[in-house]
Amino acid sequence: MRREYEVHGRVLQIHLGDITRLEVGAIVNSENSDLIMAAPQSPSVSGAIRRAEGEAIAEELARLGPVEPGRAVVTPARALPCRWILHAATVVRTERGHRSSLDILRRAVRSSLSLAAGLGVDSVAFPAFGVRATAISRREASQAMVEEIVEALAEPSPLRRVVIALLDTEAFLAFFEEALRRAAAASAPLCLRAARRSGALEWSVDEDVPVERSLRVPLAAGRLDDLRAALRELHSAAERRLKDEAARLDALGREVAALVPEPLRDRAWSEGRPVRLRLDEDLAWVPFELALHERTRWIERCALARRLVTRRTPPHGIAAAGDGAGPPRRALFAAGPLAALPGAARELDELAELFWRRARRRTRATVLADGRTTRDALLAELDAAELVHWCGHTDAEGVWELAGGGLLPADLCARSPSRARLVLLNSCGGPRAHEQAGAFLLAGARNVVLTHWEVRDDFARRFARRFYEELLLGRELGAALATARESLREADELHWAAYAHYGAPGERIYEPAGISPAGDPTPSPAPA
Repeated sequence: MRREYEVHGRVLQIHLGDITRLEVGAIVNSENSDLIMAAPQSPSVSGAIRRAEGEAIAEELARLGPVEPGRAVVTPARALPCRWILHAATVVRTERGHRSSLDILRRAVRSSLSLAAGLGVDSVAFPAFGVRATAISRREASQAMVEEIVEALAEPSPLRRVVIALLDTEAFLAFFEEALRRAAAASAPLCLRAARRSGALEWSVDEDVPVERSLRVPLAAGRLDDLRAALRELHSAAERRLKDEAARLDALGREVAALVPEPLRDRAWSEGRPVRLRLDEDLAWVPFELALHERTRWIERCALARRLVTRRTPPHGIAAAGDGAGPPRRALFAAGPLAALPGAARELDELAELFWRRARRRTRATVLADGRTTRDALLAELDAAELVHWCGHTDAEGVWELAGGGLLPADLCARSPSRARLVLLNSCGGPRAHEQAGAFLLAGARNVVLTHWEVRDDFARRFARRFYEELLLGRELGAALATARESLREADELHWAAYAHYGAPGERIYEPAGISPAGDPTPSPAPA
C-alpha cells in the first residue's frame, strides 16, 4: 500500500512495507548516536540491515561513531537493492534507556537529505524516526519529519522522490494524514498581480483578507527599454554564440528581480509555493521567471505560471477548452516548409514516434509539415486538437509560415473556439510569442508554453521530448516544465531558461494511472 503526493515538482511517497526491499538511491537507518547497530534478530530497521549486509557493516559503522545526535553518516550498500545506507543518529543511549527529541529528529532528517543530495541520488527512503525506542508519538514524529521533507523538496536538489516506509498501519495513517495536509499547503499557489501604473510597477497579493495591499516599484526612464535590448541580444543567441551566456543571464535576472518589490521576493523565495502571476498585456514580454534572488532564479525556486489580463473581447465569448476528462483525444504536431528547418523535421519525427509508443491508445496524433500544412488543413485540425505543438518558422511579425503563404495565430483562433488543453509554441520566441499565446488563450486554450527568445533547434527538440515524456508519465505541468528545463540545463547555460507558461502549473494533461515509464507494450512499427 502506498500514497503519493506531488510537492514542489517532486514526489513524496508514504509506503507500507519493508524499507530494505525498496529500489531507491539510498535508505536511511535510524540509529543510536554511538552507531552501535541493533542485533541481527532485532525487528528494527537497523537489525534488518545488519541481517542483509552482514557483520562487516556493523564493524564499519562502529568505527564512525560516536556522532552528534541529529547527524547522518554513510556506508555503501552491498547486498541491498539501494546504493547507499545513511545512518542517522536519532536516539541517544543512556543508562535509563533511550532519549530523543523532535529537534534531534528534525536535524536527522535535514542531515540525511543533505547527504543524499551530496551523493547525487534521485531517491531516498526514510523509516519513522523515534517512534519505537522513545516516548515520541507517531503524530509528533510525522509532523516533524514531513515538515522537514516538504521544506527540503522546495530546495534545488537532485532528489526527485522521497519515500517514508512504515511497517505498521497506525504509523502509516499518521504519516498519510500529515503528508496530505502538508502537500496541500505546499501546493496552494501564491497569487500575485503586476500592472503598470503612472511610471511604476504596482504589485498586489490576492489573499483571503478584506483589504488588498499593494507595493510599487518606480520605473526610471528607459529602464524597460534597456531590458528589451538585453532580451534582443538573447534572441539572437540561437544564430550566433554569445560570450559569457551564463553571465548575461545572471545580469538579466538581476534587472528583472529589481522590478519585484523586496518583501514579495523574500516571501516567494522563502515559501517556495507555486506562483500564479497575473500580468497586463504590456508586461507579458518581461521574463519574470528569470528574476535572480539569493543566487536562485524564480523558476528554480518554484513553479511559476502566468495569467494574462486583457481588455480585449474574447472572439467566442468566455470559451472553455475541452471537458478536461481523460487524456487529450486529438493532438496536432505542425510545422510549415521544412527545407530550411532540419531541426523541426527531426523534432516532429521524434514526437510522432513518442506518442505512437506511449499514447496511441489514448490520443490520435496528426503531423502536418511541408506541403500538407495549408491554411485549410491547419484550421481543420485546430478545431479538434486538445494538444497543439508548433515548431515551424515564425517571422518577426509573428506570422506562421505555411505552405502557400502565412497566417497569424490570431486569425486561426478567431475562426472557432480552441479546445486546446495545452499549446506548445516551440518556435522563434520573443514578444511576438506572447501575442500568439494571448490569441490562443482568448480563444479558450487552457495552457500555453512558449519561449522568451529563440532557442537553438537541437535544444528546442530536446526540451519538447523531455517535456512530453514527463506529461505522459502523469506529471503536473509545472513539474514537467521544471524537469525539462533541468535536463536541458545540463547541456546549455542559456536556453533552458527561455520557457514560460501561461495556465495552471498543477494541471495534469495525462493521469498517472495506467502509465509506466516503459509506456505501452512494444508496438508494431509505426506506419510511414
